[in-house]
This record gives sequence, structure tokens and C-alpha cells, in this order.
Amino acid sequence: MLMPIKPPRTSDVQPSFHIDDDMARGRDGARKLPVPMMPSEIVRIETAMFFAQVSDKTIRGWAQKDGIGRQAGRHAPLQISLPALLMKVDGETGTLELLRSGDRGNSAVKLYMKRAVDLLEELRCGSGFRR
Repeated sequence: MLMPIKPPRTSDVQPSFHIDDDMARGRDGARKLPVPMMPSEIVRIETAMFFAQVSDKTIRGWAQKDGIGRQAGRHAPLQISLPALLMKVDGETGTLELLRSGDRGNSAVKLYMKRAVDLLEELRCGSGFRR
């Protein structure tokens, strides 16, 4: 039986995924990678400002720094994950990291997902909110 031969190492440089895998830590350089978003949980920046009661500049900063939103291109609209925004506002960074890792089965993540759906439904029906 022939055994595969490993090619000789040509340098002392280790592949980056063995030492410092930014993607595994949810980072793309200095910014956080956006949380995975379902179409039903994406809100516009104006809606995010309404729920968080902060400025558009703050929302944009959070989207870049904390990865609660994504923007496909320079002139594309900023899309915000409402569950991630609610986690950010509540200071639940651990829960936000669980969402970023794709753990939607976690009880804390489920709570924020349900809360986001309920808030969007209330906003859609017009009960209790003024814009």
C-alpha cells in the first residue's frame, strides 16, 4: 500500500488558519463580521434608529464595529439585524456572539429572535408605535 508523501516545507511560515484565524473569531481585520441574517429580521437604518433611540451615525458605527449590520456595496443600503440590534442595546455581547456563530437554538438567542418578531409585528400592525 502506498502512503502519500508530504511535500517538503519551503519556509517556516505557518498557514494562518492554524495560528490566528480571524474568520473563526468573527473578525475581518479590525471589524466584526456581520451576523447571519434571515430576510425577515432585516430592518432599515431608520427602523433601527427608532428601536434603539440613537442616531444613524451610532447605528452605522455599531454595524461596522459590532457586526450588527451589513452593506453589500458603498452605495447599497445598510441592512440591520433587529435581533442583533436588540442584543447590542441590552449589552448582551455573549448572546450576540452566539448569534454570529449561528447558534439560533440557544435559549437566549431564541428569546431575542421572538422579541424581534413581536416588535416587527407590532410595528407592522401599527399598534403602540408612532413613526
